[in-house]
Amino acid sequence: MDQAVIAYARQIGMEVHISTQVNITNIETVKFYAMFADTMMLSRELSLNQVKKICSQIEKEQVKGPSGRLVEIEIFGHGALCMAVSGKCYMSLHSHNSSANRGACKQNCRKIYCDRSRFWF
Repeated sequence: MDQAVIAYARQIGMEVHISTQVNITNIETVKFYAMFADTMMLSRELSLNQVKKICSQIEKEQVKGPSGRLVEIEIFGHGALCMAVSGKCYMSLHSHNSSANRGACKQNCRKIYCDRSRFWF
């Protein structure tokens, strides 16, 4: 995420949503991005207890976005469980020139790389 692009988008009145790739894992990061966005997606690696704590802190500390409303939090309920941290994977780009970070993941991590019939489980 390029903070200069985020700041420019806000400057021209464009709505900003902070994606999971920013890796928001704590209230301090939420407070920082609240200058730019009303809606944020928390890091996929957080537990439900960590998500609950962040949401409680937003209410307790009255963390508000540019609209003046409390920051809204989104989380992934299901989906690809990427081998990388919050989808920051470059394997698909390297192997297929198809960027996972731009929504075009080839899901290399889900492919079978050996003949499983040759192994005893």
